[in-house]
Amino acid sequence: MITPIKHILSEIEAGRPVIVVDDEDRENEGDIVVAAQFATPEIINFMITQGRGLVCVPMDSSRIELLGLEPMRYENDDPFKTAWMPEIGRRAFRFCFISSSEE
Repeated sequence: MITPIKHILSEIEAGRPVIVVDDEDRENEGDIVVAAQFATPEIINFMITQGRGLVCVPMDSSRIELLGLEPMRYENDDPFKTAWMPEIGRRAFRFCFISSSEE
């Protein structure tokens, strides 16, 4: 069942996480999406433990520069040209990793 965009946006605006699923011709996966202002420790924990993937945060180039982040790879061979940055822990920007078995 495909939920109408209007309903999905109202859920996000109300602070509820939603699952967005890619087209089967793209990555064919689902992402848990929540508006940043509603991203509580409990929601982030759910995303990490139940979603079993990365928690991604969109950033504009000025924020990336301020944080001194460098691309994970300089030669981007991702078919969708996703500009991946390093994974960052929440304490003092300590680098951390999710193992492939945890993804």
